[in-house]
Amino acid sequence: MSKLSHEDKDIYNDRKTNMSIRNISLKCGIAITNVKYLIRLIDKHGFDILSTKK
Repeated sequence: MSKLSHEDKDIYNDRKTNMSIRNISLKCGIAITNVKYLIRLIDKHGFDILSTKK
């Protein structure tokens, strides 16, 4: 999985609005395990872990 970006915030928001992990995975083209990992990271550390564009 590459560095996290603000686009990953959309993935997190989709999950929190009860979209299934499988649907998010298909929509974004990433593995289900990576979606789960991303959600756990943001739950634990907040949106501060998302990199900013320079």
